[in-house]
Amino acid sequence: MKNQTFTLSAGIIGVLLLAGTAQADSKTYSQQVDELLAVKDVSSPTVRAINFQPFNPAKGTLTGVEITIDYQASGDWGVENVTKATRKGNFGGGARVELRTSSFSELMHFQASSRHEADLGPFDDWLDWAGGSATNGSFATSDMIVVALGPDPMWSAPGGPGLQLVMDGRVSLPGGGLSGCIGAVAKVSVMITYVYEPFKSAVQVESIPQAAPGSDPVRAWREESRDFLV
Repeated sequence: MKNQTFTLSAGIIGVLLLAGTAQADSKTYSQQVDELLAVKDVSSPTVRAINFQPFNPAKGTLTGVEITIDYQASGDWGVENVTKATRKGNFGGGARVELRTSSFSELMHFQASSRHEADLGPFDDWLDWAGGSATNGSFATSDMIVVALGPDPMWSAPGGPGLQLVMDGRVSLPGGGLSGCIGAVAKVSVMITYVYEPFKSAVQVESIPQAAPGSDPVRAWREESRDFLV
């Protein structure tokens, strides 16, 4: 059986190389902000503005945004019975951290909490969330969250997207006659990654080999490849 060979002319090779380089790969660049948050009051959340540079449209077309939050959070809570009657119930507390836009739209959140059943004795006339009239608990968590978002215009807005971290503490107080306290801290790293398609470079047409005047490229290619054509 005759061996078959396939030979491409210089002009055909140039066209194939051009087609391969026309497909640009997506690129990324990232920014990171580290924050330490704390909350010491159930009714007073901590709000922290975090600033990122906006996406630079000169780099290309924004196709998506990836947000990564790496966090560690821990805290303690207490519940005290402030009545002279005994109380029994399921008590608990915790903290929640939310990443939101400047228009208060939530992008992601995480939380840590604990709870348990307890019998609380009559109020001992000292509000310290300790002793027989109180119960206490602690909580801790750490993890990483990744969220992929679309190319919203806010990412390219002058001044940046204007995000906020909001941390608040929560204590479960079933029924009246109870007082709660909370203390929590959270170490949070927020990274924004812009995903974009770079603008394509201008094609240098003169770099593609051209056929000589009066020649027939198709006929020349057939002659070069005659061993392949059967």
